[in-house]
Amino acid sequence: MGFLKGKTAIITGGGRSVLKDGSCGSIGYGIATAYAKEGANLVITGRNKQKLADAKEELERLYNIEVLPVQADVSAGADNETVVQNVIDETIAKFGRIDVLINNAQASASGVAANEWGPDGINANIICPLAWTAQLENFQQTYPEAFEANVKMPPAGHYGDVEKEIGRVCVQLASPDFKYMNGETLTLEGGMGLRP
Repeated sequence: MGFLKGKTAIITGGGRSVLKDGSCGSIGYGIATAYAKEGANLVITGRNKQKLADAKEELERLYNIEVLPVQADVSAGADNETVVQNVIDETIAKFGRIDVLINNAQASASGVAANEWGPDGINANIICPLAWTAQLENFQQTYPEAFEANVKMPPAGHYGDVEKEIGRVCVQLASPDFKYMNGETLTLEGGMGLRP
């Protein structure tokens, strides 16, 4: 185990979703796996109880850590303050500490400050992309022509590995090497945002 042994990380959107090939396609689960490999106890949140239960079972079995799954839906129209406070309260009751928060259940609009999004922007830039991501495989099977026309291979030449290429970056951000970095947005998209 690594440098996060005994620490507690909250990872939003950490449920386990399985792709057609049997691999896990959830970015949050990939991040959770990377943290588990470093010895962190985890609090994973999401809307789907079964995906959270599946993640808990596998992460605890494979990595000898403790996982607290908390159903939580932070969205437009919800009492988000209460939802978040419940996650915090349950985390403190179980582990007595919070060392890392990975707010995975989020997206951003390139070049637009979050305080300028407004309700429509929040829905378009946070809620909708996540919903589409979860349905990407169904979309590909139902509308193969539209999928081919709209889903592009990143310049890196492959789609990102949710644990190794996203989760590991999140783990590094919690390391002592990155203690000066605060409030930054990192875009991990294989070069899709490259501009001429």
